[in-house]
Amino acid sequence: MLTRPNIFNYAKKELSQDAVICWLLECCHSDDDKYRKIGIDFVRFILDNENIKEKDIELEKDSPRSQYKNMDVYANIRVGKTIIPVIFEDKTDTFLHDNQESKYIEKIEKLKTGSLFNDNGLCWREKAQYVFFKTGYVFDWQREVIENLDKNINAEVKSIYIDDILNFISKHKDKDFMLADYYKYLLDRKVSLVNGIEDKCNRYFRKIFGENRWFQYNHQGWAAKRLGYIEDRNEKNRIYYEVRTGTRSNNGKQSYVIIFHQYRDEKSIIGNEKEKDKLRECRKKFFEDDREFVEQIINEKNEIGIIEEKTAKNEMANQRNLFKVFIDETNEDTVCEFFREFVERFNVRATDTHKDEYVIFRD
Repeated sequence: MLTRPNIFNYAKKELSQDAVICWLLECCHSDDDKYRKIGIDFVRFILDNENIKEKDIELEKDSPRSQYKNMDVYANIRVGKTIIPVIFEDKTDTFLHDNQESKYIEKIEKLKTGSLFNDNGLCWREKAQYVFFKTGYVFDWQREVIENLDKNINAEVKSIYIDDILNFISKHKDKDFMLADYYKYLLDRKVSLVNGIEDKCNRYFRKIFGENRWFQYNHQGWAAKRLGYIEDRNEKNRIYYEVRTGTRSNNGKQSYVIIFHQYRDEKSIIGNEKEKDKLRECRKKFFEDDREFVEQIINEKNEIGIIEEKTAKNEMANQRNLFKVFIDETNEDTVCEFFREFVERFNVRATDTHKDEYVIFRD
């Protein structure tokens, strides 16, 4: 019987997590001792120091800030005579991209000019506190990236995963119904991470492909020979193609799927129709060349469902779905065996057909 609806079942995942983080930090401002202790404990938790005295912790008046300068959550926290800038990178199922963390740290350095604390004798800590907060599935390679992140950015790095936040909230969930609801939501999410079809897929792909479940089919050499490069200072923004594996809704049914993407940041060529035409021609050639080959593979397999072309709705989108291969099969071993064969045949074909190109695994 449903006694009280849980708002976290309906809220957008990352936005609701932002709100929870802000709420926990905001508790530091509370005049209610019960809530202030929750906030103080959360500060100790994110700073990884249980020995900080309550009287030494203070949150800046306008902290926390949500989506401040594109940071998910930002706060200035005084610990004794030191101001610590704290950045939260909040993720559910995605991971770091576009060098986000370095950009945020650069922004923080420019903000160390003053504060709203009453004590003028304070100094800024040299390193910011970077909190990577993720409640979705975490691959070992992702953990390794976070563990080594402090070597690349000027920050102390704290990782918080679903078990960590569950452990923290378990100590306070009886003090507020919102925390109790969030705790229940995370418990349910943890169960889904273990039992859900998407995560079964993740685990099986990991068994087959190692930590990397995506592979990239790089057409840059082919595009250069046939059409000429779309020049760009940022090499990441050149054309490349990627095949993703996962699950998607297929006419209302969750199915395993292989998705072909064309990636290229088109924002940098707004108004340049000549270069847009090159991009469209690359897309067309890829679709014509590789769809035929993919069809040959799936025609040999009875378990494959459909192939269809998908076109991006937004002309300025950073990615375009070329087509998807849905797999009408629920047995994970069968699905992964097909993926293994598909990857091997596609890679061999790519190597034989385009000698100057290369196939890489995403890391």
